[in-house]
Amino acid sequence: MGRTLGGSEGLSALSKEALVTLPNPRRSIARGSFLLSTESARVHQRYTKGVSQAVECEVRSFLTDEQYQRLRDFFHREATFLGEDEQVTYYFNGEHDLRIQQNTQYAKIWLKKGALHDESREELEVRVPREQFEILHQLFVALGYEVTIQWFRKRLSFQWNDIEVSLDDTKGYGRILELEKRTALEDAETTTAYLKSKLEQLGIPLTPKAEFDQRYAQYKEH
Repeated sequence: MGRTLGGSEGLSALSKEALVTLPNPRRSIARGSFLLSTESARVHQRYTKGVSQAVECEVRSFLTDEQYQRLRDFFHREATFLGEDEQVTYYFNGEHDLRIQQNTQYAKIWLKKGALHDESREELEVRVPREQFEILHQLFVALGYEVTIQWFRKRLSFQWNDIEVSLDDTKGYGRILELEKRTALEDAETTTAYLKSKLEQLGIPLTPKAEFDQRYAQYKEH
């Protein structure tokens, strides 16, 4: 179960309860999530029961217009619709996959560990009010970062049993299906195989990572 600590009260409580709420690298902690809030920002990191580290496993495929329409109808019928979102995402240069995003509810700093388009990655994010997106942009530019790519995306989100589903329509890039599930680091390979089997069940071929890398490079040039 998540915990929320706000402002100076939250910082005081955090110092008193650090041994209880923060992950100890020498032992596992059976908690659903840990949530730390300040007055204007949130740091969110997920933990899986029995372990102190969780990763995001995902499989993704480009879709034709016909496939997109068919899957949209299928998930509206067979899954729980979570909502529609308009997202603007800036990718920064540098050693890590660092991004900022503004959606209809909030803005965030977003770091994905590992290589772009890997099937399992650890994520870290800090959320702030959505109107502070431009402040985040200016902050990273002042630190010497450059925006290398901008995404303008419409996303439909669904919960399909134990899988998070995204149907994305990104301007100038294409339509994509993403199946995602968070799991313990040691179970990442098994979880990824499970997601691939679900993709096959939907009748959608897995798009190779090399094709995503190529399409990303082409989009980046324009």
